[in-house]
Amino acid sequence: MPELVPHYDHACAMVGDDDLDHRILSHYRSASALGCSQAVWLGEGGPPLVRNYDFPLHKVTGRIEPSRWSGRRVIAKAQRPWGGCLDGMNDEGLAASCTLGGFGRRGEGFAIILTLRYLLETFARRPLRSAVCR
Repeated sequence: MPELVPHYDHACAMVGDDDLDHRILSHYRSASALGCSQAVWLGEGGPPLVRNYDFPLHKVTGRIEPSRWSGRRVIAKAQRPWGGCLDGMNDEGLAASCTLGGFGRRGEGFAIILTLRYLLETFARRPLRSAVCR
């Protein structure tokens, strides 16, 4: 996610030269968390979307914020000190949200909330090309 590196560097500069703080800000191998629930009803008068944040209130920032980190306009439900988001949409028409059912897992890689931010900040529609399978 090279487009996010300048923003990560800026966040690190704000907290000083502490390696642990920098690792926390990286969102790499972050602690597992409870997720959120969603339901869509396609019946009469639909489709409504029902969204529930299953995060404990003291862990959710509660900020809806606009950004334009890579030139693309984004509005997202911000999460954690920097970078992450639970859901949002961009000016290309992409809407995305974090929905985790069951139980959290921890493994190698970046937190889903940072990956979601990356998608929103960088996604651009491209004309679909027809593919020929042989």
